[in-house]
Amino acid sequence: MKRDYEIERVAVVGLDGLSWWYFKKIFNSGAMPYTRSIYQKSYKSILESTIPPVTPPSWSSIMTGVNPGKHGIFSFDYIDMRTLKQKLFTALDLMHPRIHEMLAMKDVPSVILNPIPDYPLIPIRKAHVMSHLFFTPKILYFPYNMERFAKMLSLAKEVQKDNSLDSIVRSFKIAEIYRDLIKESAETLDWKLYWVNLNIPDVYLHTRLEVFSNKTLPSEIKLFSEIDRIIKILDYYSDALVIVSDHGFSLYKWRISINDLLVKYNFAKIGKPGEIIREHHELMTRYEHQYIPSKILPFLGLLYHPYFKPIRKMIKKLYSLIKGESPKLVIGVDMHDSEAFMGSRYTHGIYIKRTETIPAILKLLENIPGIKWAKRREDVYSGPYVSRAPQIIVCPDYNEGYFLALNRVYGRIHLRVDVSDHHPDGVFMLHAPPVHTDRTWPRRLPVYFVTPLIMYLLGIPLSSATDSPHLLKNIFRDASDLRFTDEYLKRWKIVRRRTLLRKKMKK
Repeated sequence: MKRDYEIERVAVVGLDGLSWWYFKKIFNSGAMPYTRSIYQKSYKSILESTIPPVTPPSWSSIMTGVNPGKHGIFSFDYIDMRTLKQKLFTALDLMHPRIHEMLAMKDVPSVILNPIPDYPLIPIRKAHVMSHLFFTPKILYFPYNMERFAKMLSLAKEVQKDNSLDSIVRSFKIAEIYRDLIKESAETLDWKLYWVNLNIPDVYLHTRLEVFSNKTLPSEIKLFSEIDRIIKILDYYSDALVIVSDHGFSLYKWRISINDLLVKYNFAKIGKPGEIIREHHELMTRYEHQYIPSKILPFLGLLYHPYFKPIRKMIKKLYSLIKGESPKLVIGVDMHDSEAFMGSRYTHGIYIKRTETIPAILKLLENIPGIKWAKRREDVYSGPYVSRAPQIIVCPDYNEGYFLALNRVYGRIHLRVDVSDHHPDGVFMLHAPPVHTDRTWPRRLPVYFVTPLIMYLLGIPLSSATDSPHLLKNIFRDASDLRFTDEYLKRWKIVRRRTLLRKKMKK
């Protein structure tokens, strides 16, 4: 690929859950002077997340350059329909290599902090990898010379566990440690790509509704001043800098209970009290207490049935008088006796036992306020691993204030709430002074555009499975001679097989 400019190094700052509204609010507050100074000189787009707009499928699409139907990750977890067991998606379920793994196959060095999926770590020569945030049980790194950086993060791990700290303050302390680590590693390690993913601001946007006001908290300013320093460091060491998020965030007034809808129309059956499909509980063990059934009042679960809604307040009061706390019992659906059911909320999907029922359920979903669309999985994803997704994918009307409820049975389909949660519109920003295009930069881009763009800038052949080569050709005139290879997929099969074998030998 012949170009009028050279890009030797690309740096990526991934900020989980960042929306354009929140991003602009922060740097307009004065918290990010450097980022604001390069903003006007950068190419910018809304990055359209996957549906569901969730960390594992969206970051996997960003880092592979393909949609979930080709990389195989659709949510945090899934239901194995043969056994009806809930399982967690891990890096071993990833069926397409990520960008650092593809670069390694071309002997191009990289540094990757917190790849997604982040567990287990898959070692590959030429890729300096470390996982610490998101869902890793401990600090993971490869190769051995990353050990000193892992030691730098040992304090961050302690900060991460300190629940006495305000969530934004905790993020600031971790970002401080990352800033020192990034500066030292960017100076000393060999790389053409440096990619860091941080779980900021997602880690506090779920709970801190006050940050959605136009007022910026002092703790937010302090945190993003540190993020600004990280951006400045990486921009200094690279020829092109990308700032990207996997999804955005928004406030919602309504939640839609898909399982209540399925129960109402006899597609699902109510399960026993306390026996529910967990909301990716392998990751969120701190919420485990929410699902422990009470050992007293065996009839309490029956009274929590939706049909007992008129006397529910009396039940709660009686329980509180006897037990001294609010009841934590929940009602879900029985997977074994149900024709259809929603797994965890973040799948955005309905599992179906008999395909003959799909048209009827799709028809039913058409008439539910707050549902933007419901489609067969084959109409949402493309690729050899579409069968891993739930048979029906449901997209709520995010812009009208609707999101999906937990996979419980509440006794009503629409729940009035005031909550914050994921939104499919994320952030993409490219600061690359050598790069000029005389074509209009797209206002919106799909998540799987990011990796092909970076590989194009570095002059590396793209994967033959890439989903967005036409976008590069539309933006860059000199992208007409893009090169593709199926080497990555072939070699990835070997890498996965080797990692799986090692894992089995350790057991």
